[in-house]
Amino acid sequence: MAPILRSVIFNGSPAESLADLTSDEVRFFTDLKIETLTDLMLLEPNDFDDILGNDSSTFIKRKRLVAIVKYLRSGNTIDTNTLMAEVIQGSYGTNTTVAVTGAGVSSTGQYVPTAPIKLSPSDIPSFSGDI
Repeated sequence: MAPILRSVIFNGSPAESLADLTSDEVRFFTDLKIETLTDLMLLEPNDFDDILGNDSSTFIKRKRLVAIVKYLRSGNTIDTNTLMAEVIQGSYGTNTTVAVTGAGVSSTGQYVPTAPIKLSPSDIPSFSGDI
């Protein structure tokens, strides 16, 4: 069972280390009362610009935080064994499978292209000119 995120403290969490935040950067969050992963999940990408600044030195950290938030919002959890590659993949939904069947979809949810419809000029009715 996944831990209750409200009780997972952001400061010192695996999410903090995945984002590669310094202690001063973490203090920016705690000064704003962003203390748990649930609090972190409430933030939008532009909030990270406001908190960490919008310069090139924090660009990757802000992108990592956005991916972490998307990953957590998708119902995933982060522990000490979680890799940033997993977070990135999971945050963009690239590992999602859909169990749907029907025309053009396999039993694993993968799109299967169907043969194109072939028409010849004789299949098109003649136009009478009336609209």
